[in-house]
Amino acid sequence: MIKKYKKLIIILGIIILPLIYSFFYLKAFWNPYGNLDDIPVALVNLDKCEDSCKSDELIKALKDKGTFAFEVVSEKEAEDGLINKDYYAVITIPENFTSSFDNASSLDREQTSITYMPNKKSNYLASQIIGNAVSEVEANLIAEVNQTIVKKLTESIQAFPKETEKVALALAKLENGSNNLSKGANTLYSGLNDLTLGYEKFHNGVNTLSSNTNNLLLSYKQFDGALSDVEVGVDTLKTSASELTTLKTNIDNLNEASKQLNSSFQAYNGISSQVFDDANNTYEKIIAYYNKHPEVINDSDFMEILKIAEDYTSNNKIENVKSMENSLLENSNAFTSGFNELGNNTDKLNEFVNGINTLDSSLSLITDNSGQILNGIDRINSGIIELNNNSNSISSGLNQSLSGMGALENGLYTFDSSINNVENSLNSKFSETDNEVKNLEGLDSYAKEPVNTVEKDYGEYEEYGIFFAPYFMSLSLWVGGIMIMMGLYYDPDQRFKVLGRKSNQKILRLVLYNIIAIIQALILGFILKLCLGFTVTNYLLYYGSCILISMVFLVIIMFLFFNFKDVGRFLALLFLILQLTACAGTFPIETVPDFFKAIYPFIPMTYSVDLLRESFVSIDSDFVLRDVSILLLWLFVFTILILITGYFKQKKEQKSL
Repeated sequence: MIKKYKKLIIILGIIILPLIYSFFYLKAFWNPYGNLDDIPVALVNLDKCEDSCKSDELIKALKDKGTFAFEVVSEKEAEDGLINKDYYAVITIPENFTSSFDNASSLDREQTSITYMPNKKSNYLASQIIGNAVSEVEANLIAEVNQTIVKKLTESIQAFPKETEKVALALAKLENGSNNLSKGANTLYSGLNDLTLGYEKFHNGVNTLSSNTNNLLLSYKQFDGALSDVEVGVDTLKTSASELTTLKTNIDNLNEASKQLNSSFQAYNGISSQVFDDANNTYEKIIAYYNKHPEVINDSDFMEILKIAEDYTSNNKIENVKSMENSLLENSNAFTSGFNELGNNTDKLNEFVNGINTLDSSLSLITDNSGQILNGIDRINSGIIELNNNSNSISSGLNQSLSGMGALENGLYTFDSSINNVENSLNSKFSETDNEVKNLEGLDSYAKEPVNTVEKDYGEYEEYGIFFAPYFMSLSLWVGGIMIMMGLYYDPDQRFKVLGRKSNQKILRLVLYNIIAIIQALILGFILKLCLGFTVTNYLLYYGSCILISMVFLVIIMFLFFNFKDVGRFLALLFLILQLTACAGTFPIETVPDFFKAIYPFIPMTYSVDLLRESFVSIDSDFVLRDVSILLLWLFVFTILILITGYFKQKKEQKSL
């Protein structure tokens, strides 16, 4: 009786062993992400700020989210805690954290760096999980910076239309001023044109005056030369008068000299009259020009000439010279007459000598005044020449000014037209800009989250462990198949005769093993469903998949054990290891080496994992049909192989007997 219970306990242990393996492993890792709030993570805040610290907001957000067990500590405590495995990671907020946010939209912006230091030696997966959380924090911070920058930029752009209106008003005032300036320039151009024309007449008068004064200077130089001749004649007379003793003998010569002297005086009188008339005409022209152009009072050269002319006339020098000339001419006539009488009457010699002396005095006076007159005329001529040169420059400058004023007038007209075009263009853009600026409302919120990722899962898992359940259930059923063979087929005490190695009832043994595999699969599926509380898409598919997988795995293991003995056990374990690495139960098949990619389509666990996932998540009839068909093919092929090899073994054993 006790032996029967032992057999039952062994069979029961073999049946529930896959359950124990799957249950405890899946239970331990069923929802690890639901307990992340117990993972200790150190926060080191080095941020230097006074008010509105972004670091405080970040720490509060992290703690409120409750992803991990965050603790704010010092750098030394964080370092010691990381080494001592008190913390899985340390997150350090830098000194410039708040300032980098505040200066994000200015030219002196600087990048900030949150340091993440995981202890990968402590637990690599924990560091990966925390790293993903830090990446999410980084994305949120970037979004907040974008929002801050866009908000300030939007505010600046929204203020632009108002500033543009000010520009438009300023342009209107500028256009008004430009119109007035253009009108003023037109008036100035007209006045400058009149001034240029008037000055042209003045300049022509200056040219004429310069020509006349030059002629006057030449005439007076001739007069001064004639006066020198008269002086020579008078000196000759004086010499002759001093030699009265020889006068008589030279009376004829003196008489001739007297005639020559009288002729010289006549010529001198004519030239002098012309000179005096020219001087008077010149002075009258200067006075007339001054009366016509009173603005020349500002011309220093002209006023110098006018001053000289006034000085000359105010002293009556010309009249005095004329009076002296007339007196000289009269004396000359008298001298000639007296000389004639002298020739006839030597008693009048004293009168002749006195007349010569008087003539000499008058001539000296004339000579002295003539030098001053010549000097004055020369100064007048030089001043008028300089005035003429300056007048040329003024005339040329006026013409250039007139040309420049014309260009200025054209430029002002173009400028005024340009301002008008700009103003019209600006006004036409006001409504468009205003509408476009309205589109900026809420742009900062949009910039913070421009794309909202909506997760619509196809084949959603309720819990983290559901994804691994097909993998561990397949593993457990394969291990269960090995345990059936190890516990029953290789039982050293031969307690399970029909199931043992020496059983002659091969088909019955095959059927009984499959029944045990079915019971094993049903218990595994039921207890896991009951204890872990997951849902399935279809109960028939779920339990049917468990039964089919358990039977397929068992017949494969049976074939290896029946035909390869001890090597078969090794092959069963080796085949298990290959399937675990190549069935894509954990990582995508694309991430494994090429060898495992190559065997992926040819192993049964590939289809067992996929079939169980269909029952856990969603049913795709095409995949279900494919997986069931391939597993049934494996079941059929290895069942036939077991029967065929068993038949030949039995024949061989019978022959040996």
